[in-house]
Amino acid sequence: MSNDWVTVSLRCPPEWRDVLIAELADKGYDLFQETDEGFITCMMAKKYVERDIDCLIKKYDFADATFTSHHVKRENWNQLWESNYEPVVVDDQVVVRAPFHPFQPDIPIDITLQPRMSFGTGHHETTRLMLQALLKMDLKGKYIADAGCGTGVLIILSGKLGATDLTAFDIDSWSVNNSQENFQKNNIQCHLLHGDIRVVDKSMKFDVLLANINKNVLLHDLPAFASHLAIHGKTVLSGFYSRDLPEITQQAERLGLHNSFSVEENGWIAVCFSKK
Repeated sequence: MSNDWVTVSLRCPPEWRDVLIAELADKGYDLFQETDEGFITCMMAKKYVERDIDCLIKKYDFADATFTSHHVKRENWNQLWESNYEPVVVDDQVVVRAPFHPFQPDIPIDITLQPRMSFGTGHHETTRLMLQALLKMDLKGKYIADAGCGTGVLIILSGKLGATDLTAFDIDSWSVNNSQENFQKNNIQCHLLHGDIRVVDKSMKFDVLLANINKNVLLHDLPAFASHLAIHGKTVLSGFYSRDLPEITQQAERLGLHNSFSVEENGWIAVCFSKK
């Protein structure tokens, strides 16, 4: 039970979707996937409380909002993914696929991920945006870190783009294990840690630090990210909406970081800040 998850499918008015996602993210829900009628999210079974969603629907007085929940054992996660998982192609340069998908020789960069209970398969806008941002950057010979590595897909692409020193970490041990598995599948050598930015030695400096996390965590950890950037280092951030960029930018500028470029999709954004 302690390692199981609950998936929740919520039907709601489109104009309130972002509000509900933000509310549930603050409660610890993760892996949001928007649908035609609302969105799907998940929560560790030991933390799931059904009445929390009931209370949220009543709070905003949604007469037509409904939800269903489904208990998923971790050992059944692959079966669930394989029934819905499709390859993801980014800018015709990268394909992110599972081992059971055929190789696509017309796509220059091939990334194979074993689908597990980890964020970062390329199906969510923020992961695609992070991959797009990396494609815009010169990573050859660079030292890269990924905060909240999930599946490890960002580190894998960084390695395939020529980065030579790679570090990744995640607070979820399941994600750490999944990243290690995916690094091996893609012949990537990476220093992998369990925890947040605070498990990284304070003396370590990165040319590029990646973080696809939610807004509140980014705001909290951005000072630590900035302290780990080398001279002229960059941090690429996502996991938040375009409307949240001013708040993120304000925090970044206080730390001596300036906006270099950004990419957007469906209201989500990834932004690259450079150290002055």
